[in-house]
Amino acid sequence: MRPAAAQRQLGRTDRHVRHGRLRIGPGAPRHRLAFAAEEALRLCALPGENEGRIYYFRRLFIAGLPEDGDRRTWLGAFQHALTELAHGAVHGADPAAQSANAVFFRNETEACEALLTRIARRQSPDAWFWSSVSGASDADAAQHVVGVIEKLLQGPAAWSAVAAAVQAAIEPDDPVALLGPLSEARARQWLSMIGGGKTAPQVLAPVRFAGPMSAAIARAVAALGPEDPRTVWLAALGVVRARPSDLERGVVVSRARASVRAIDPPRRKSPQLSLDREETLRPERGHGATIDRAEAQTDARSLSADSPQRPAGPGGGDGRSAAAANDVSDGGPRGGSPDAEPRGRSQPEHGTIPDRCLGAATAGAGLYFLLNAVRYLKAPHDGLDPWFLAHLLRRMAHHAGVAADDPILLWTRVTLDQDDPEEIDERLLRLCALKIRRWCWRDGRIAAREVICRPGRVTLTATDLDVSLALDAIDIRIRRIGLDLDPGWVPWFGRVVRFHYLPAGELHA
Repeated sequence: MRPAAAQRQLGRTDRHVRHGRLRIGPGAPRHRLAFAAEEALRLCALPGENEGRIYYFRRLFIAGLPEDGDRRTWLGAFQHALTELAHGAVHGADPAAQSANAVFFRNETEACEALLTRIARRQSPDAWFWSSVSGASDADAAQHVVGVIEKLLQGPAAWSAVAAAVQAAIEPDDPVALLGPLSEARARQWLSMIGGGKTAPQVLAPVRFAGPMSAAIARAVAALGPEDPRTVWLAALGVVRARPSDLERGVVVSRARASVRAIDPPRRKSPQLSLDREETLRPERGHGATIDRAEAQTDARSLSADSPQRPAGPGGGDGRSAAAANDVSDGGPRGGSPDAEPRGRSQPEHGTIPDRCLGAATAGAGLYFLLNAVRYLKAPHDGLDPWFLAHLLRRMAHHAGVAADDPILLWTRVTLDQDDPEEIDERLLRLCALKIRRWCWRDGRIAAREVICRPGRVTLTATDLDVSLALDAIDIRIRRIGLDLDPGWVPWFGRVVRFHYLPAGELHA
């Protein structure tokens, strides 16, 4: 289920100002200048924002603004000041972030995951930007956890983003540190939002969680009990990660209860078994939507523009060199880069491929245009689970000549990297591939190979998939049949999918 329709969803370019102060002369048009400041903050563009990067600014000071509210001058001044601060931002995992004036994360889910990880490790989230991440007014752990969950629910990925952030935060640590501060009433409320009031029409098979998640749920069962709503809520998040289509069917909570009951008590008493599983199975990291926050002070009476303050400390250089996203738990670099291109393997061993890519170059940027073709063809969604879809997209890419190690296929490799491979209906697979190819030609006069084989860049996280193409690569045949429309949240795909057309100079890694 999705959050209530009345709840406004947050977009990537939403901006929030905690405190603002406008100093103007007695005869200046106050309301007009306040609107000019709001418009300038809303229209400014920041590096990497289109693919999810999020910034937190401690303070923004702009001077030398004309009191007549000249639109071009105000927009230019705000854009210049914010861009300068953004270029000097440091990653939130960098030790210098606490003293910096600008901090960035690769996306909001990463920021929320980093905060939850600190709480799970019983570390105090006392840096200035953590209250902006959660929206909590104090440093109480329960308030931070509730604030993070509620914020993620306002994004398009909703419960999938929550599940990704919580799973990544608790896998290395004891989940009780995260679940303990929560009240049972809050957990029941969240279970109701997921669909806890519904009863499954049939007996549901339990989910066989990956080793780290299974161990975390077992520890929660041992500490809180199998019927505790916090334990069931944690299991429900595991179901969301494993079977995202269960959200639409409203059976997540029923399957979570069945999965908790299926946990073998003797396994919970074997710490060595849990350790071995954690060493061989890779954890998944989560990412999601963007919110920018700034404390803005504008001085419309100053005669000269002041230079924006630079972040203090050794991290005040280019934010791109800051700690990688999977370093948020310990604040220090680890071997390997999250931007590395995935290794191409038809049946990879556990832990040998990354679960994301960030701005990786691809020759098959049009592959996920076919998600819209699947929608238009009214494919049987009940049978179109991520496992089947991964096989279908991999077959279409192979037919188009896309290399097996192309980053565009990372989602299929991650999805097919399962403990228990499911049987694939080969006849249905061939039929769906044939329907897609025929539909592209009949309605768009374009071969599926031409749709798929397009240069661009792809960013994949635990909650989002962004594909960026050059602005001059727009194809009227694709646009006419709506293949490049943003699908948004796709339940049977388990990601929020967005397509971007950018000027050639902005199409960067």
